[in-house]
Amino acid sequence: MSLLQQKSALLLGASGLVGSYLLDLLIQSNNYKNIFVISRRPLDIKHPNVTVFVNEFDKLDELKDVFCVDDVFCALGTTIKKAQSKEGFKKVDYDYIIKAATLSKQQNIRCFLLVSSIGADSRSKIFYSHVKGKTEEAIKLLNLSSVVVFRPSLLLGKRADFRLGETLFSWVSSALN
Repeated sequence: MSLLQQKSALLLGASGLVGSYLLDLLIQSNNYKNIFVISRRPLDIKHPNVTVFVNEFDKLDELKDVFCVDDVFCALGTTIKKAQSKEGFKKVDYDYIIKAATLSKQQNIRCFLLVSSIGADSRSKIFYSHVKGKTEEAIKLLNLSSVVVFRPSLLLGKRADFRLGETLFSWVSSALN
């Protein structure tokens, strides 16, 4: 067995649009033998290489040993509408992510990979972009071995909830294409 096949990964945010695609990619990859997932709710996944831990993100400390992996993939994120307030949004998109990065640092992971957003900027007047930028800055200050930040544009795909703004933007961008 090659060394590549012996790597382990932890995924946070597997129930979301990006996280669910990422979980599929990790499963299909030959690079990861063990894939651990922390999710707020049970996932409909049964694979010999995947172990799902159902836990509230307020209690990540309870699963600190799960962070003893090679790579941590963080696709956590919400909307203000789902979070029901700016404080709720910040809790998910800043507090939980920084806690995950801190636990990753304590376990000496090789790489922390974060899905952020285009326009992330701590100096932004737009709350969403401001929080994403503050999150990126705080993670950099942790001095992890390696950090990769992905800044995708609008995330389009099949979702359980309807998002009018995303639907309208996808129509406009398709027309402009």
